[in-house]
Formats: sequence, C-alpha cells, structure tokens
Amino acid sequence: RWPVISRAGQLSSLLTTTPLHGFRNLIINGNFDIWQRGDTFIDPGAWSYTADRWRVAYDGSPVGLAVSRHDFALGQTDVPGEPRHFLRWQMAGNSGATFMVLAQPVEGVRTLAGQVVTVTFYARAAAPMIINFGLTQFFGTGGSPSADVLTLLGSAELTTEWTRVSAADVLPSMTGKSLGTNGNDALVLNIFSTPNEAFTIDIAHVSLVPGDATAELDPFASRHIGQEIALCQRYYQRADWPHFTARSLSTTFGTDVPVPFPVIMRATPTVTLWSPITLAAGKARDYEGSADVDAVVASTNPAGFYAAVAPAAAVGNRLGFIYEASAEL
Repeated sequence: RWPVISRAGQLSSLLTTTPLHGFRNLIINGNFDIWQRGDTFIDPGAWSYTADRWRVAYDGSPVGLAVSRHDFALGQTDVPGEPRHFLRWQMAGNSGATFMVLAQPVEGVRTLAGQVVTVTFYARAAAPMIINFGLTQFFGTGGSPSADVLTLLGSAELTTEWTRVSAADVLPSMTGKSLGTNGNDALVLNIFSTPNEAFTIDIAHVSLVPGDATAELDPFASRHIGQEIALCQRYYQRADWPHFTARSLSTTFGTDVPVPFPVIMRATPTVTLWSPITLAAGKARDYEGSADVDAVVASTNPAGFYAAVAPAAAVGNRLGFIYEASAEL
C-alpha cells in the first residue's frame, strides 16, 4: 500500500528530507551550476545575463567589469553543502555611476507578498568592504504599472574569508498596486556593490525562502541537477549541437524544420539561429556543400519553433543549425 501522511509532522519531514525540499528555495541556480551562455563574461552590457538567471545591472562607465565561474576545492567546509562553483563579480573602476547590482528576478511580483522572507548567501571579497542586499517588487512594463518597491534587507561586512550573510523581513502587500500589461512582473533579489570603486566579490549558495530562516545553519535547499537545468530552460535555452533537417529534397525549395523545446518556456521567446561551423547568425550549414545557407525563424511559441532553411547545393545534402531562445524577464 502507498504510505498515508496523517500528521503535519510527517508532511514537514517530507518537505525537508526529500526532493520536495528543493522547491522551498525560490532562487534558481543559486549554486551557480548552470552557465548556458558561457562561464566568463568580460565587459557585459548593462542588464545582461551571465550565469543562468543572474544578471548584472549598472550605470556609469565601468572598467574591467567581469563575471566568471570558479570552482571550490573538494572537501572545503567554509560553505556548506559541497557546492561545486561560485560566481566571481569584479570591477577595476567606474565613474558617474549610481548603482552596481547583481540580481535575479523571481517570476511574479505576487511571490511572498505580505509575508516574512529570508535571503541567505555566502560571500567574500578581495579586500574588506560593505555590500547591501534587498528585494524589489517590480510590477512589470506596459500600461500603467505601479512604481518599484525596494525592501532593503541589510548590509554585510565582507572580508577575505567566506562569510554567511542572512536577513529576514516582511515584504509589502500588493494592496492598491497595479501590474503592467507585458506579463514580466517579478520579485527581484538585488546584491548591491559599491558603484564607483574597484572590487572583487565571490558569491555562493544563494537562497530565498519563506519565513524567518535566519537561525537555520543552512536554509539552502538543493535540487537535482536535471530539475535545475529545466528550471533555467524555462527562461533561456541554447542548443550548441546541430539540429538537422531531413536531407534536402530540392535545390529550388527550402525546408521547414520543426524544433520542439525540451521545456515549455515562460513566454514566446526570441530565437536566434547560427551556422554550427562559422557561427554566422541567420545561417544554417549545408554540410556536403561546405557552405552556409540562409535560415530564418518562421514561427515561434513557448513550446518550440519552425526554422525556414534555404535549399542546399545538391539534393541529399544535410542542413543543420544551432539556436538560442530567450524568454527572460
């Protein structure tokens, strides 16, 4: 017989000792395991994504801005849970800036509204410095959305040693607020650095959970790596292996290629195609013809897209392309 859960205590145990526990943490890729776009970003543009679900936002004219993936030594005990990676965020200098932020938007501004929430992460710096962190209720764009509401959770004095940073607070309610019409509202975790000074900050093991978890040694809840990748792919996915059409049946007519996404995306994504050989945008590869041919996205929806690929040089030639699809907030 299937087990019967008859007591609240038994349910609580399931939620803290089984894979269900992983969904307590609302941050996706908080252990920085997923880097579909690459693992090093030099001079990333303002508001651009780096590690999956993490973006850098800034103004001014930063110099030497970089985000990169680094590895923990096996068996280290400074950060619990044996994480593999941490994110390094650094800048040589800036001028005229008013903010410098590492952020993750959590889908839906209604998330945890009016509730106690806890943010916890581990961080260190190349030299002692103070950082701030908080949550922004972003009501989206389009129409007449309400202005952002920032709840500053606290500050932390970083040293060259890994430091546990944690704070809890009550998020404001949604009463009297208005959403935008573009469906991109979010609750945004922000980690603020000094906007005009050089810094190197390492960040790891980030969690956002309901309730006051500041007394917990490690409120971070791990998920299976397959679950984490699927959660990331709801917002962004990249196929760096060729997607082949059937062999070309004509040198006059092109071929429509259906590509289903492995995960249904948050919204209709923006899709970009490349040749897998030359990495030329808007191209597919005629392998036997050793040349690129035009390829465009004919139609798209959250479940997949059709690519229209120009004819190959000869009947029977293989055609292939790679793609990325983004439905980020």
